[in-house]
Amino acid sequence: MTIFSKNRLLVFTLAALFFAALVFFTISYSQNKYSPEKISKSFESTLNDRYNQSENFANDFLKNEILQNTHLLSESGFNPPDGFGLLIYKNGSLIYWTDNVFIEKQNNPDIQNTSRIQFKPNGIYQYHYLDSGEYKIVVSDLIKHKYPYENSYLTASFHNAYKIPASWIITNEITDYPINSKEGKTLFFLKDPASEFISSFSLMMIWIFGFLFLLFAILALYTLYERLPGFYHNRLYILLFVLDVFILRFFIFYFKIPSKLYLSDLFDPSRYASSIIFPNLGDTLISLYVLLLSAVFCFKYSRKFKARENLKSWKAILASILSYLLIILTFYFAVYTIDSVFINSTFQLDFSYVLNFTLHSYLGFVAIGITLATFLLISFPLLKHILSQYSIIKTISGLSLIYISLIYITQHSGIYSPDAVYLIFLLVYILLTAYFINGKREIAPASFVLLSVLILTGVSGYSHYKNLDIKEKNERKLIAVRISSDRDNIAEYLFADMEKAIQSDADLRIMISAASVDFSLEKEIKSYMRNSYFKGYWNRYMAQITVCYPDKILRIKPTDYEIGCDDFFDEIIGSLAKPTISPNLYYISESYDVSSYIAQIPVKFYDEGPIANIVIEFYKKYVPKGLGYPELLLDNSVTAYSDITGYSYAIFAGNELVKNVGEYTYSEFDASSIDESKDGYFYDRQGFNHYVYNIENGRTIIISKKKNKIIDKLTPFTYQLTFHVLIALLVFFIYSIVRSGLKKAPDLKTRLQLMMIALILFASALIGMVTLNNIIQQNDKKNQDILSEKAHSVLIELEHKLASTDILDESERDYLQELLTKFSLIFFSDINLYDPNGTLMASSRKEIFTEGLKSVKMQREAFTELAINKRTLFIMEEKIGSYQYLSAYIPFRNNQNKTTAFINLPYFARQQEIQQEISTFLVTIINIYVILTALAIIVSLVVANHLTRPLQMIRDRFSKLTLNTGIEKIEYSREDELGDLINEYNLMVEKLADSAAQLARSERESAWREMARQVAHEIKNPLTPMKLSIQHLQKAWNDNSPDWPMRLDRTTKTLIQQIDSLSAIASAFSDFAKLPTAKNSKLDLSAILRTNIGLFSNYPNINMIFNVPENPCFVYADEKQLSRVFINLFTNAMQAIPSGSKGLITISIKTSEQKHNIIIRDNGIGMTQEQQNKVFSPNFTTKSSGMGLGLAMVKNIIESVNGNITFSSIEGSGTTFVIELPEYTADK
Repeated sequence: MTIFSKNRLLVFTLAALFFAALVFFTISYSQNKYSPEKISKSFESTLNDRYNQSENFANDFLKNEILQNTHLLSESGFNPPDGFGLLIYKNGSLIYWTDNVFIEKQNNPDIQNTSRIQFKPNGIYQYHYLDSGEYKIVVSDLIKHKYPYENSYLTASFHNAYKIPASWIITNEITDYPINSKEGKTLFFLKDPASEFISSFSLMMIWIFGFLFLLFAILALYTLYERLPGFYHNRLYILLFVLDVFILRFFIFYFKIPSKLYLSDLFDPSRYASSIIFPNLGDTLISLYVLLLSAVFCFKYSRKFKARENLKSWKAILASILSYLLIILTFYFAVYTIDSVFINSTFQLDFSYVLNFTLHSYLGFVAIGITLATFLLISFPLLKHILSQYSIIKTISGLSLIYISLIYITQHSGIYSPDAVYLIFLLVYILLTAYFINGKREIAPASFVLLSVLILTGVSGYSHYKNLDIKEKNERKLIAVRISSDRDNIAEYLFADMEKAIQSDADLRIMISAASVDFSLEKEIKSYMRNSYFKGYWNRYMAQITVCYPDKILRIKPTDYEIGCDDFFDEIIGSLAKPTISPNLYYISESYDVSSYIAQIPVKFYDEGPIANIVIEFYKKYVPKGLGYPELLLDNSVTAYSDITGYSYAIFAGNELVKNVGEYTYSEFDASSIDESKDGYFYDRQGFNHYVYNIENGRTIIISKKKNKIIDKLTPFTYQLTFHVLIALLVFFIYSIVRSGLKKAPDLKTRLQLMMIALILFASALIGMVTLNNIIQQNDKKNQDILSEKAHSVLIELEHKLASTDILDESERDYLQELLTKFSLIFFSDINLYDPNGTLMASSRKEIFTEGLKSVKMQREAFTELAINKRTLFIMEEKIGSYQYLSAYIPFRNNQNKTTAFINLPYFARQQEIQQEISTFLVTIINIYVILTALAIIVSLVVANHLTRPLQMIRDRFSKLTLNTGIEKIEYSREDELGDLINEYNLMVEKLADSAAQLARSERESAWREMARQVAHEIKNPLTPMKLSIQHLQKAWNDNSPDWPMRLDRTTKTLIQQIDSLSAIASAFSDFAKLPTAKNSKLDLSAILRTNIGLFSNYPNINMIFNVPENPCFVYADEKQLSRVFINLFTNAMQAIPSGSKGLITISIKTSEQKHNIIIRDNGIGMTQEQQNKVFSPNFTTKSSGMGLGLAMVKNIIESVNGNITFSSIEGSGTTFVIELPEYTADK
């Protein structure tokens, strides 16, 4: 740990450089791996390998005997691998096929003249053909999905085996990347997309390495600042640190480093954009992450910061004012960021549609969590500083005044203005913080953090509900505008270009010329125009095309009224149509909400020939939810102008209801409540919220939405609270591991609480999963029952119409088509009809087949079950693109009980409604989880406290257990295991009390004996010379010695000297027994040491070195006693140095973790192990003189100021004493 501490700056710097290198290595690796050359080579190799695989598969298949029993093929091991399709012809007739293979010819395919690579309506394939005479085998290999439409279900993408970005294009145009067969023949070319590409995995690794780089770079920067003198005493340093971090972020942001990261759709401003600092979600996350790291280090700084200035100095007052402002500005930034995420995002954030959440949705809530954590880390130390100087009333008043002033300023300056409701959450948070700070809690415990999370989640929960409600109402206003006006300005603008293209189309003019002679050729004209012109934006319309020649007559049914083609449409245009910006395009408003366009384009046969008019009628496609197939036929350009899912609406004309759509039933009351003087307004009625939009000519649209229940309003809060609490617990867990490791196990009470909470969470999760699975199963069964009922109903209706028909052949196709279309509208389901060979005869939605989205052959499994296994009903899952649905197959038999067809009903269950049902269930479960978790915590606290109270009492009594005070027994009346334990404790207390009394007597006697022995020993030493002196004086007196006066004087001096020695001995024992009352004050260790070292500066052959610390080292102690300690230690050190040797005594001070360590090291003779064991004993000394009380007194003085003294000694090398004193704090 010491080595790491000394080299932290180097370690963090190297780690930052390492992860920066990993970022650029990942980019370089991705660029190299996905270079056009490597992609094309890899693609070519895979293509040829799969061709060989299909060749081997066909050859093995031909050799197998199972080919003679094609009905067993589905059960055999010869089914083609993923991506491959199989067609088997016998004597020119198709006898076997796999699912959804595009079949151009069902009989007598021309294998010899068919190319290997083919472009089909639903994709690009490579084919392998094998002709054995009787059998012809065709194996198809899907290279790339390519549909005539692009939407959320149908996307152009390569098969997984090719591992190539979907943006690459297969073309016959010559490019730099030809794809060749193994024989060297060019099959096609790959076209490199203009945009750069990087894989999702590489992007993820860049994100991870980039975040780690920022972490270690900021760690290194903080460590560098930490080494500056006085770092924790000067606020300017931390401000400069934050400024440097922001400069680093600005540098990355401005130069877009790394640039490849910006290829991620997280940086797409169409998903989220708020301001110049939050231009997209990706930059927002990076900026918030950097801000969070800055807040973490600022929080760490605040815990170690020691202000030098007086609390009433102008600097301290300025710091308090800035703290007030910084709290409000940080809170303003937090609510701005949270509101911005909800207001300026286009991804789903509504928990009612939680199953529709994307990565952007989850990252949006991550951004909110980071924002709240940043505010918590910044505000807590600032509030702690403010509350240390001002009362809670003054603090709340000051912050409220600044916040209200900020609202006033922002409202009048046109910038974001925070909601006043947020102030309530801020004040509650301040009260909570004040409670903990005034409770002398220097570090916020888990309970404070969890309660803070609860309060701050209220901010994001309120923001979620408020802003999504605003967005929903704005969306409703937009829907009202769209319903009120069906004019399509874009279509009117685009039509002018399409008209010019049609009039200048030479191929089209040739086709019109041919059709003027043979009207049957008009089908080719219509097909050509649909394929050539009605794409992209025009996919939102159904186009009815009619070619009018000068002499063409139309027969109008049902009266068979005949009229000229041009006359008929001229009459419609003249009576109903309104002109548009395009001269030949007209708008027709048929009713209050039904409209269309009609175009009349003149086209010449030849340059100067007669004119024909192409009449195009445009009708908006209506996509009914649940019908399914139409959703597949819509292109991405077709946006749902009026997606009214979940809404009801009504159209009123002159207070008369003319249209009612949706769940809510409108009445005359709604009509009478319309206020035409208002442009648009909301009101509540019958559990719905209604929006009234007045149009011209007395028309009014009311759009209604069911009001949210209380549980719906709580949902945003409970979901976010769950997420925030889980993150907080994870952080606490990691922090505890980092700080104390796994060595310290939680106590019994904590284990009980965790166990009860875990059991409740486990039970809730188990119940939730079982219930969810049950809902899904019930829903599947319900859908199958509905589908079975519909299939039998359709069967009954078709039997009424077709039971007498012996064979359904080609001549019945138009009739069957009309019949299925009719029944489709009745039963609200598409219907397909297949012949006994499994080939499509008719469909209510034939575009699915003509566009190549689905094979004209039945699903192989369904055909096997009905035609071979004779099942009467078979329901299976099918898939078109990514669109999954149930499909029912049922045989149709005529009056002779002969199977003449197979009926198929694809059932597109209302997936959105199912997801809504599951989402509602999840919302309820999450809400219950939160309530149960809260109850579990409360109950676990109460129960655990109740169960462990006796154990806590025992622990507390043990902690207070001393032999010199009385020991209380524990009263516990229950007869259980705890009762037995407490009884044993009480018995032990009684025995311990007796033992303590005996020990006290013994110790007192021993102490007296030891003290008497020591005092006797010390007194005996001076008494001996006193006795001898008196004896010698007496003898001189008896002998009348002539030098009697001189002897008397000498003896008197000796006696006085020995009496003084006895007095010193008595004083020393008195000082040891009881030190003088300490007069503690704030002292500077450096100054005291410097003064005492000066007393010994003149000693010969002794060199004393004092390593002066950079900053003052303040302690709280008695100056005289502390000087006595140092003088004693210095004296001992000098006396330990042998005479004639050059002595060296070094004194230094080191500060760490609010402790000052004074280290005194000498190069004396050291001590033996026996001497070290007795060094602090009262009667121990290593010198020939002295009483051995010095070090014992030193230890007594140090411990009296909550310090500690230790030593280490090596015999013959010297001794080191270490004194540890607590750092002075203001609350001493």
